[in-house]
Amino acid sequence: MADFFESVLEFSYLGIFFLLILVNAAPLLMPPTWIILASFYAIDSSYDPLVLALVGATGATIGRFILKYALCHIWSS
Repeated sequence: MADFFESVLEFSYLGIFFLLILVNAAPLLMPPTWIILASFYAIDSSYDPLVLALVGATGATIGRFILKYALCHIWSS
């Protein structure tokens, strides 16, 4: 699991952003966004917590929007 975090950390905030989009777009049980953000901050405390929170909130919102759009599209068919 640590290798996965390290590979996402190579892309810095952009990697965290896309990971949160994927996690929040998944209809299955996934870990909460704050646990993912806290894990990345615990691994590398050089991240700015404010920027990390903004990236996390934006990625989570986009992921939830994708999930809502996909489910509405499937149910309307």
